[in-house]
Amino acid sequence: MTAYATRADLYQYLQQLSSAADTPDDGLVDAILDRATSIIDGALGFHFAGYAGSASAQQIVSYGAPVLDLPPHQAGSVASVAYGGSVIDRAAWRETEAGALAIVDPTTWQWFPRHSVWDVARWQHGLYAVTAAWGYGAPPASIVQVCLELSVNIWRAKDKGMFTDTIGVDGSGGVRYIGGLTNLQQQIIRNERARIIGIVV
Repeated sequence: MTAYATRADLYQYLQQLSSAADTPDDGLVDAILDRATSIIDGALGFHFAGYAGSASAQQIVSYGAPVLDLPPHQAGSVASVAYGGSVIDRAAWRETEAGALAIVDPTTWQWFPRHSVWDVARWQHGLYAVTAAWGYGAPPASIVQVCLELSVNIWRAKDKGMFTDTIGVDGSGGVRYIGGLTNLQQQIIRNERARIIGIVV
């Protein structure tokens, strides 16, 4: 697992640290960045790690819908779609902005049945072999920012025991401290998860 932020990024936030290679705190800083990344991944449900270096085939199940939903992949990387061992004509389908495959010309492939009521072409029920560059891509700037904010909080909390929501007696005398994910950070993660896989946590 690669951390979403680098040591150099974090040094810009923690001016008391040196970016020299022999800094005694480097090992701890790296561990904190890894922990912050792990927290984000736990909320996302996946890890941003770029795309596969080369396209590969995956088996995709169709339930007879007008579009064939695909797992996360690099936009525009779908190279071929096959059904029952036969490659479907490239002119018969297109990739939508949402990353699904829509039928363009059902007359070019015999296995595009039409719905009897709406006369809408649908993907045949069954398994399709789709070749594409799979993956979640590089972490967006918003996720890098959340990683940095979490790392700063973990660093500053390590010597203070500030791993609770409230310091002191809960109520008017307590001082609010957020050592975990703030509301804004949680919303950023929810937005990115929805953008990638269409599910809000």
